[in-house]
Amino acid sequence: MARGNGEGSIFFKSSINRWCGQISIGYNPNGSIKRRTIYGKTRLEVKSKMNTLLNDIKFNQYVEPSNITFGEWISTWLESYKRHTLKMSTYTRYINDIEVHLTPVFGHVKLQDISNHQVQLFLSKKSNTHSRSSVKKFYQLLNASLEKAVLNDMIHKNPVKGVILPKSKIAKKEKTSLTLDQQKLFIEACRDEYWQNLFILAIYSGARLGELLALNVSDINFENKAININKNCMQYKDTDTNRLARTIDTTKTVSSTRLIPNLCVLLLKLS
Repeated sequence: MARGNGEGSIFFKSSINRWCGQISIGYNPNGSIKRRTIYGKTRLEVKSKMNTLLNDIKFNQYVEPSNITFGEWISTWLESYKRHTLKMSTYTRYINDIEVHLTPVFGHVKLQDISNHQVQLFLSKKSNTHSRSSVKKFYQLLNASLEKAVLNDMIHKNPVKGVILPKSKIAKKEKTSLTLDQQKLFIEACRDEYWQNLFILAIYSGARLGELLALNVSDINFENKAININKNCMQYKDTDTNRLARTIDTTKTVSSTRLIPNLCVLLLKLS
């Protein structure tokens, strides 16, 4: 082992080809010193992690890796590392996927006890009831949160590594559209309804509901007879108030921002 000058607690462990650091975090029941070992690819990385850990200990924010559960960790990961980097729609989906699918299975399990086999069984079971895209999203959530736990030296390895993403056993639904006769029946049924204009505009434009609800008068180009789709209205659960709220966000994808021509005349006729 090679130690850096003035860095008695940081050393290079040749057997694993990584830098290591040790911090005293208290005492065991038998009176012996309790130490926490930190790993990194460089001495600087280890030193940075040690400073962060010492700061957590100083302000009583340190949690023993052996005691923290997956439920506690993924909540911390979502709020501290991901919330301010995600679109509101993605953040809301993460909350739903965590609360409905991940927490019931892994929430009570200690972070260090989650195994590769448990993750594989979970994904295989979900493939019986969910589409491949949904199962892939569960996989990505688990992998991202646990990979961050590895980087934070809370676990030694990511149990998602090596897991095989199973194929869904759910038949893929074919997309269908209304026939001309069905569209005529729908338009007729909408007449005199409060949301008549919205429903008919949806039929003619093919725009998503959130895109239509986000429209402003400024998005309508009366001169060129076109509607500019450039944002999306969505409903989400406010974690601070625990109530449903609405927000205006960007469109779902870059290609979703578009100009729909020849609709202003229709809009004027319906108004």
